[in-house]
Amino acid sequence: MDIEPGMEILLDFGDHTDPWLYDPPHPETEDEETQGPLHLMDYKKLDQVVENMFQFFDKYKEELTPDAKTAMYDFLVKDVLEAAAGHKAEFVKKALPKDADDLHLVKKAGGTLLYNVPDLKRDLSWLRENGQCMDGLEAKPSTIPEAGRGAFATHDFSKDEFVAPMPLLQIADREILNMRNLVVDKENYVLGYVNETVVTHQLLLNYCFGHPNSTVLLFPLSSVTNFINHASGDKANVKIIWSKAPWLQQEEVDKWKQGNPLYTFDVRLHQSIGLGFDVIATRNIAQGDEIFIDYGDDWVQAWEDHVQQWRTKYKDLEEWPARAVDINANFVDKPFDTPEDKPTYPDHVQTFCYLEEMQVPMGQPRRRTILDKETGKEQEVDIYLYKKETVAAWEGDQLRPCQVLERKETKDAFFYNYTVLVMDAMDVEGKHVSIEVPHKSIRFYDRSFLSDQSDKSIPSFRYPMRIPDPLLPEAWKNLETKADFIKKMNTHFTKKEMDKDDVEDKNHTNDVKDKNHTDNNDDDSEDD
Repeated sequence: MDIEPGMEILLDFGDHTDPWLYDPPHPETEDEETQGPLHLMDYKKLDQVVENMFQFFDKYKEELTPDAKTAMYDFLVKDVLEAAAGHKAEFVKKALPKDADDLHLVKKAGGTLLYNVPDLKRDLSWLRENGQCMDGLEAKPSTIPEAGRGAFATHDFSKDEFVAPMPLLQIADREILNMRNLVVDKENYVLGYVNETVVTHQLLLNYCFGHPNSTVLLFPLSSVTNFINHASGDKANVKIIWSKAPWLQQEEVDKWKQGNPLYTFDVRLHQSIGLGFDVIATRNIAQGDEIFIDYGDDWVQAWEDHVQQWRTKYKDLEEWPARAVDINANFVDKPFDTPEDKPTYPDHVQTFCYLEEMQVPMGQPRRRTILDKETGKEQEVDIYLYKKETVAAWEGDQLRPCQVLERKETKDAFFYNYTVLVMDAMDVEGKHVSIEVPHKSIRFYDRSFLSDQSDKSIPSFRYPMRIPDPLLPEAWKNLETKADFIKKMNTHFTKKEMDKDDVEDKNHTNDVKDKNHTDNNDDDSEDD
């Protein structure tokens, strides 16, 4: 559908966004509460239905009496559409006008969706008063070497001017992002921790705001603000403050900020996520300037410690170990090694080929004997011909691990063609030979667990940006009291178990007393 100024942006999550809520009901239990809602595609279909009915009634307006028109409309809505809509029938009937004479109102509103939810489109003056602009930033390669992408101003900003909104997702306890080694008990189908040692943390931690005195993490949900890079002190040109935007429910904001988050950060107690930062300019910013924020002194120290670990490890090397991406750049116009060549690339990378293949033409060899390096034995394999370049040849599922066997120069743009041994990605035991593979189809990739990223001796960098001290609510300063909280909770549950055990013990004692009493009576009877 066309998106007009002031219209809310909607995405259809599908009929089964939440199976527990929206699964189509069984006929014997069908009721309105279990029926799925209408989605964007449903409204598009309804718009066509409305258009057809409108044209029908307009065409026969002279022939149809008011009663006949009403009867026809009721038949179409209550009988025809109900049969066609299935378990969404009630939602379809509610989405349409009750009277055929009001069909023009649906068209006037801009369709059935806007007819039923008129607030989907707001007046621009209302948006200027109650909304916040998100188009002040754009993502581009950062001016910081090797920093990836950064956020840049799309227009000028004055000092203290609002730059971008930053709605937040609250995480009560940062330990939820801890990662531990797991062990699988295949016999009992149980997955559990090897031990309580934290191996590393989820990558999400790097994109969160946190504080050394709090378990709370705040994850920004808005676009582009996640690309704002760090600069210390006066080099930063923006800061964050608590947002008081009209779209935030201030009552909910107050609830989130009050009480120990380990108790109060329960989404069932709140109507919305409720919190947000505003990004504010700390000085004049020109269009095209990169936006920087101060991540905090503790973040800087953590980063410097991380870098120093790598410097210490490779201090005796003349240069940093090359990555596959760097080696690829060197082999743009350099031939790949064959078994007869002296190796020119390190062991921690492996060649892969983008391949789309076809049968070798009749009259050419279709089998070849190769030496299997792993077993030391000769093996006979099939031969396939590289299919001339197509779009499909460069898709991910066409990427296969390969070993260059032979090469030959060509006169075309491919530079070299190769004969390669292909290890079939779908069958680790399967191998075959592919011929006439062009130079640009071959790529280097880091071997599994051999890149810097997989070096377990130096953990991956994981550290949150700092919530400035003045912004941290007193109630969130709970890190020192977390142990007391856990102890209290453990005591609470232990006491419940002890109380339960006491009840069971008392019941058992009473049973024993009753039994002894009965036994004594039996003994007395025998004595008598």
